[in-house]
Amino acid sequence: MDHALAVGTLVVHLAWIVWVILGWTLTRGRRVLGWLHVGSLAYSIFIEIVPLPCALTLAEAYFERRAGITPYPQP
Repeated sequence: MDHALAVGTLVVHLAWIVWVILGWTLTRGRRVLGWLHVGSLAYSIFIEIVPLPCALTLAEAYFERRAGITPYPQP
C-alpha cells in the first residue's frame, strides 16, 4: 500500500510540475484557472527561493521510507 502511495505522490508531483510549466495553455479566457495558475507559479517560485522542502517531496520520501525504498537524499 505504501508503495502505491509513493507512486501516486510521484504522479501528483509530476502533474504539479507540468501544471506550473504548461498551465498557461489552459487558462486562456478562464479567470479562475488563470488565478490558480498564478498562485501555483508564485508558490513554486517561493519554495525554490526559500530553503524549505516542497510538501510533495516530503510526502513522497515519507511513503518511500515506509515502503522500504531508499528515498532520494536531496530535495
